[in-house]
Parts: sequence; structure tokens; C-alpha cells
Amino acid sequence: MSHQNSNIDTEQITSALNSHPSIKDSVVIEKPNLTDKPLLMAYFTSLLEIDRLLINIDCFIRCHDYKETTTTYDISKQGACISINHPEKFTMHEKVALKMSLPLLEGVTLSAKVSWISQDKIGLQFQEGEYENILKRSIHSISQNEWFSTAQVGRFLALDKHRKDFRVPYNNTCRLTHENETDKHTVTIQDFSCGGIHLQNCPSNWQAGDIVNIEFTVPNSQDILPLRGTIAWCRKSEIGVAFMANSSQTAKLAQCVTEITKQKNYFINMHTVSQLRHYLSQYLPESMIPNHYILLEEFPLTSTGEIDMAAIQDDFRASVSQTVFLFNATD
Repeated sequence: MSHQNSNIDTEQITSALNSHPSIKDSVVIEKPNLTDKPLLMAYFTSLLEIDRLLINIDCFIRCHDYKETTTTYDISKQGACISINHPEKFTMHEKVALKMSLPLLEGVTLSAKVSWISQDKIGLQFQEGEYENILKRSIHSISQNEWFSTAQVGRFLALDKHRKDFRVPYNNTCRLTHENETDKHTVTIQDFSCGGIHLQNCPSNWQAGDIVNIEFTVPNSQDILPLRGTIAWCRKSEIGVAFMANSSQTAKLAQCVTEITKQKNYFINMHTVSQLRHYLSQYLPESMIPNHYILLEEFPLTSTGEIDMAAIQDDFRASVSQTVFLFNATD
């Protein structure tokens, strides 16, 4: 795959890319160029999956006779957080209809129910299975746009300097007890914020409105932070809990969120070109750093299980036409 007039070792570049903590696998292709320097294309898959996207887009929500044109605060394939001017118009578990200006979902009406209500926002849980795969693809597509990631981070920091509404992934477990039970359950944490937590592997018979007690392990320590909360939503063995925290507990949670975002760099898309180029510069000379970077959900395979190089380049041409993910080294 090397240019005949070049001594570029694409396998060495691939090895350096694969050592990046968020890259699962990669392939580097060298192509002829009009200049003396060959064109290096880096294709890669990620260990990270963007499940929830902090995004401010126009949307339209309707319940009964009330309608409001507003904006989203964040979106996942399971639900959305919506900014609302009149939260008193909504009630818990009420069914609503939502339209959003998202790729692949323009003009589509999503069915949802209200899972929580605050002074200026409501949480929505989408109908299970409805457009879930399309939502995932749409979120994945948007999250790979470097300009978008940077712009949304700036908006987020301007709106909430204390990160109170920011959710961070947290790969850990906690002990969970239902208020009316004595058994303690070890459950998996999906993510958390200062306001609540998303848990997996919970008893499936628990219901929205139930009170639970949580033994939350503070990141990078063995300290336990006791928390109490209300189940805001349930989906099979997954639940979302809204904390009933005091000021001291909220401050401690804010410290936890800040610590994780500093460690994991969750504020920005870890696949921005500048970040990858800086990482590679520690291991490779400038002449071996790729010019273009294309993120794929997964590598296409041949019938023998090998990476299908022709299909990869077809995907690249499609991504260019759709402006999904193509960054030049000079961006």
C-alpha cells in the first residue's frame, strides 16, 4: 500500500494510532499526491461510543392542547432533555410528541413520555424501540464533527460553569437498596451528574416514584458517598434516579464530575484531528503523520474475515459527499 517513491511505513503509523487509548483499530493508506509528499489516509474505529450528546437544536413539543417551539439540551437514543418555558403545562409520565432538526430524523415525530420536570427543563423517555437505531446513527454522525464538538463545549461552559447538568460516563458499581426492602443490590453505573444517576442490572419490578438509597464510590478513592433519590424512569433492568441531595452532597458530586472530566477529557471529542496529530507527533516524524482522518463505526470485512480495503474507500467517498467526517491536517 506504499507509494513507490516513498519509504513511508504505514504499519508503523497504524501501530502508533492503535496505541491511542480511545482507538480500537486503524488502517493507514498511502495514496499518490501531486506534491512530493504522499497523501496519508487514516481510517479508525473507536473504543468510545457517544451515547448522549450535548446539543442545542430546534425542536417542537406537543402534549394535549399545549404546543411549544423550543430547543434541546441533550439527546440520547433513549431520550432527551428539553428546555421549557412553561414546565407547569406538563405532568410526570405524560405522553408527548416531539420533532427535532436532527440528521435522518427531519420531519419525524417521536413518541415520548415525561420522566422528570425541573424549573426550566423536562426529561423525555422515547418509546422503546422506536427509531432507536436511527437516533444512534444520527448522534454518531453529529459527534464526529470537530467544529460541532468545540462549539457545543463552548456553549456548555458558558451556560453552566459548575457542570451541574453535565453527565459523565463512570465505569463502576454501587450498592443499591430499595426503601421498602433490606436486600442490597450491586448494580452498574452507566453515567451520573450532580442531579441524578443512570444504573443497570437493577431489579425489574421497581417502579418510577420508588425511593432508593445508593452507596456511591467516589472516583479515585474508596470513600462512600451515601445518596438518596427517586426513580425517575425504568426500562427493563435499567433505572434513572433523581438525587434528593443536600448542598454538601451536591458539592461532592460536582467535584466527582470535575475530576472525571479532567481525567477523561469528556468535554471534547477525543477524535479531533489536532488531538490525534499531537499524540502521533510524540512517536512519528512529521512526514508520517496522516493528512486525513476518517472515523468508521466498524471496519467492513471480506468473506475471509479480513478488512475490506475497497469497501473502506467506498465508505470514505460516501462520507465526503455527506460531509460526515473528513478533516484536513490544516483545519
